[in-house]
Amino acid sequence: ARTKAVAAGHRQIEFVVASDEAFPDCGVFDAAIGRYILHHQSDPVAMIRRAATAVRQGGVVAFHEPAGHVSSHTLPIIGLHASLERCLNSVFNAMLPHREVGGRLIACFEEADLPTPHLIWESIAGGHNSPLWRLLAMTYQSMLPHIARLELASAGAGDPGTPAPPPDAAAAAGRAPNFSKPQSCARVIR
Repeated sequence: ARTKAVAAGHRQIEFVVASDEAFPDCGVFDAAIGRYILHHQSDPVAMIRRAATAVRQGGVVAFHEPAGHVSSHTLPIIGLHASLERCLNSVFNAMLPHREVGGRLIACFEEADLPTPHLIWESIAGGHNSPLWRLLAMTYQSMLPHIARLELASAGAGDPGTPAPPPDAAAAAGRAPNFSKPQSCARVIR
C-alpha cells in the first residue's frame, strides 16, 4: 500500500501496521479500515470501538467482512460445489468465533457507540467457467490441514491436489451460475 501511494504521488499518506491493542499508542488517524478481521475477534464490538478511538472526529471507520452465515451456491445445485461448501462451512464454523459478523455489522457499530453505518452487501457471480470455481478449490486445498486437524469429513471432491476441480457436466450443460458468499462493507464518519 505504501509503494502504491508513493507511486500515485500521495506522499502525505502514512501507513501503520499494529495490533489492535496498540491503536491508542499510534496517534490519531484519518481512517481505520479492517478487512476480514472481526470474524476472528472474541469481541467484534470491542474491536470496532478500539479502532474508532484511533480515528479523529470526521474520520472514517470501515470494516469489510464475509457474511459467513450465508452459503455460496449454484443454480441449479451442482454436487461438487455443494460438497465443497458444506466442508468449508464446517471448518470455518469450528475456527471462527464470529463467522456471522458480516450480517451483524449495523448492530456491532451501534453497540460500539457509533452511528448506524452505511452498508453495502454484495456477491460475485459467474458462469460455469468462472474464477469462483478456482477460488473455491484453492480455499478447500488451503484448509485441508485444518480439516484433518479438526477431524472433519473431507468434501470427497476428488483429488485435493488438483489445481481446481472442474465444474461437472451439469454446470456446463445447465449454464449454472456460481454465486459467492456475500461480502458486507460498513463505514461511518466519526
